[in-house]
Formats: sequence, C-alpha cells, structure tokens
Amino acid sequence: MKKKTIIGLFLVLIGLSYFGYAFKISFQEEEILYHPKKVFSHAPEQYALKAQDVFFEAPDHLRLHGWFFESKKTQKTLLFFHGNGGNVASNLELISIFVQKVHLNVFVIDYRGFGKSEGHPSETGLYQDAEAAYEYLTQVRKMDKDNIIIFGQSLGGAIAIDLASKRPASVLIVENTFTSAVAMAKVFYPYLPVRLFIKSKFDSLEKMKSIAMPKLIIHATEDETVPFQLGKKLFEVAATPKEFYAVLGAHHGNNYATGGPSYVEKLKKFTKVF
Repeated sequence: MKKKTIIGLFLVLIGLSYFGYAFKISFQEEEILYHPKKVFSHAPEQYALKAQDVFFEAPDHLRLHGWFFESKKTQKTLLFFHGNGGNVASNLELISIFVQKVHLNVFVIDYRGFGKSEGHPSETGLYQDAEAAYEYLTQVRKMDKDNIIIFGQSLGGAIAIDLASKRPASVLIVENTFTSAVAMAKVFYPYLPVRLFIKSKFDSLEKMKSIAMPKLIIHATEDETVPFQLGKKLFEVAATPKEFYAVLGAHHGNNYATGGPSYVEKLKKFTKVF
C-alpha cells in the first residue's frame, strides 16, 4: 500500500472518530450528563436519621419528591442539591453529618427523573425543581429566607448557584462544582470544539458574579472529576463576602471523609457566623 494511501486512510479514520464523538455529544447529551437512579441504595435508618417524605409540585406540574430531616437544635435548614447521579439516598452519610454534627435541618430533593420524582431531567427543568423546593420551604413550612442555606455538590452546585442568583438566603455553599458545562466538556473532550455541539450551559461563572450573599466554595485538591482550578475560578469571580476551603488530599465526593473534624468545624462556623 502506498504511503499516500495510508496517510489518507489515517486521516479518514481521525475524521470519522471526530464526528462520531461530536454526534454522541450532540444527540446523547442528556444521557451523558444525567445518571438518575430510581432505587434507593441506602435507608436513613442506617445513619440514625429519620426522614419525612415530602412531595411538592414543580412549576410545570410535575410531582417531585424529597426528604426532610430535623436537627431539633436549630431553625436553619440546608437545602441540599446532589450531583448528576443517584438520588436522595446517595448522600445520607454526608446528610447525617449536617444533621448530627453541624446541627442543621436538611431538605434534600430529587430532580425530575431521579428517585420518586416524575419527569425527565433537563437544565431548565432542574432550575425549576430548585425553585419549587425553595417555595416549599418558604411557603409551606413558612421559613424565613435568613434561615435557609443553599448547598450543592458537583452538578448540584450549578443548581444551587442558579437558585442563589434568583432567591435570597442566608449563605451559599458549593463543593466540587464547575464554572460551566462547556468548561467541563473540554475536560473530557479536550480536542473537540464542544461549544458548537452542547446545548447545556450551566453558566455558574457568570451567575456567581451577581450573588451578594456570603459564599463558601469548597473543593477537593485531588478532584479527578471537576478540576480544582474550576473551583478556584468560581471563587475568584465571586463578590465578597466569600471564602475558599481547599480540602487537602480529598477526591470528588469525599471532602467530608477526608476533611474530618476540620470539615465539620468549617461548616459550623460558616453557617452560624453570618
């Protein structure tokens, strides 16, 4: 086979591979981004927690589900937005720390399509679900905005940031979250012009600039999913008051385990000082 033919075939294969990835990103974006689970892998009782089942309605009339946990030592409630996989049962160990050690009530919800919540996930839909959860706390439970703490992990951080840009609360806490969907896509597909293919925005970088409430940005230094520098960028653009907490040696999803007592003390101080 001639050298030119070999080079030509090689270039064709590269092109096919390139367009194959582009097709996958464009037409399977939701399958790549969201990994909901309907079955609960753990029960609150395993962590000495008692959950109150809560059902509430999204603006587009989907029935959503969440769990409410009472601390009995505070009026403050942490509105918890989990990541892009699992469901409300996937973070019970961390929730037990918030309830039993940080002494906060916790309201954790499942986005549409996750757990017992109806529908299918989408960026706009997840924002609506967050606002519905906030309305449940303020309208049904009659909570004052100054007693609400908005918290999000990973993708949930983007949901938390969007909500904090629209609704007042005591503080905003995000951990291991990213600046935008495009920035994350570039991490996984560095050689593709992903901006041309993906529809999701999750533009947390721009929204963070307008959030006036106190902000705590937590990020694992060894995060293998969301690069540490993306968390630093969120902090850099955020208006004061703000604080950055780097959890040394932690990976994506285990800040609380690696941080240990320091993690608990940081959360205690930040949620009670302001």
